[in-house]
Amino acid sequence: MNILKLYQNLTFSRKILVYLTSISLFSLILASLAFIIYDTYSIRHLLVQNLLTNTKDVGATSSSALVFHDQAFASKVLRGLEEDPRIGTACLYLENGSLFASYVRGSESCDNYTSYAKRISKYEFHDKHLDIFTPIFFEESKVGTLYIKSSLHELYLRQNRYILIAFAVMALSFIAAFLLSKVFQKIISRPVLELVKTTKII
Repeated sequence: MNILKLYQNLTFSRKILVYLTSISLFSLILASLAFIIYDTYSIRHLLVQNLLTNTKDVGATSSSALVFHDQAFASKVLRGLEEDPRIGTACLYLENGSLFASYVRGSESCDNYTSYAKRISKYEFHDKHLDIFTPIFFEESKVGTLYIKSSLHELYLRQNRYILIAFAVMALSFIAAFLLSKVFQKIISRPVLELVKTTKII
């Protein structure tokens, strides 16, 4: 209510300035939010697709190891994921849910989770990491499941960077819009004010 009263007490020219600036600010906020949401969705989608592709390749390579119970070869295949700093855990499960081979980084660990082995190909986002579950097939028969845990640290860094960029662009755009609004305010209000003066004289 106080803001409304302040607006009503403004002069006609200042009301036009506030009106034009408010429209510009609202449009900039909507555009920035749309940009951030779209970028976040795109990054998540690319991350999931990239990891799903990696897990399918690793799963296809390790399928024979599951069939012939070659744990040494399976562990060697999983260690190849060390090149990706996002991946902290890779667990290879047999069809019965028991852990067959694993690769862990730092304090991470693998457990015997039957629920992991029964998963179909899917992914789950958590606060700080992404879970990827990929079934492994050998000659069209499911022989196990590969579980990969990927850190979302890189995703959040990029997301925060985009938010800062969006706010910087919005601030600069708002300043430009404010200056343009002052110009348009003079153009719009001058004829109206002159008409008011003429009316008063008449």
